[in-house]
Amino acid sequence: MFECEWLIMATKKVKSAGRFKERYGQKTRAIVSRIEKTARTTHECPSCMKKTLKRQAAGIWVCGKCGVKLAGGAYSPSTASGKILGQLRGGKFREVKTPVAEQTEPEETQEEKEVVV
Repeated sequence: MFECEWLIMATKKVKSAGRFKERYGQKTRAIVSRIEKTARTTHECPSCMKKTLKRQAAGIWVCGKCGVKLAGGAYSPSTASGKILGQLRGGKFREVKTPVAEQTEPEETQEEKEVVV
């Protein structure tokens, strides 16, 4: 089919970033490949819990089953800062309080006890 066998294996390591050929360096192409892989896969929809959430545009995610449209990250439906905000809203961090030094009341002296009685 192909005259050269190496043409078949041209993008084995860098996958979708093979279109850049030898430009930009191996590390940059690997990063681009990883980002594009996460952007193109289907993710779990937060409303119907099915793995049908797809990227429509940068930051816009649409569920194929229930039709929910939501805003998220450019390459993944949830971002690291969004997860932290969700935890704050959900109350995970509300339980953590800084310990306050217990204040002990001074013991009453003999004279104060006699006055109270």
